[in-house]
Amino acid sequence: MDRIPFQILSKKLYIDEVEVIERINKLKEEGIIRRIGGIFNSKKLGYTSTLCAARVPY
Repeated sequence: MDRIPFQILSKKLYIDEVEVIERINKLKEEGIIRRIGGIFNSKKLGYTSTLCAARVPY
């Protein structure tokens, strides 16, 4: 896990970085959040993006 974003959050929230990570892990365990990740502006990166959905029998 890259720790830099958690260092930034800890400074903004005035809590220890370890506590930030523990709280995020607890939220994941409780099913409140599933994932944390970056969101990139695909147009600025020169990409074209498409949102696609499909119903697949299982």
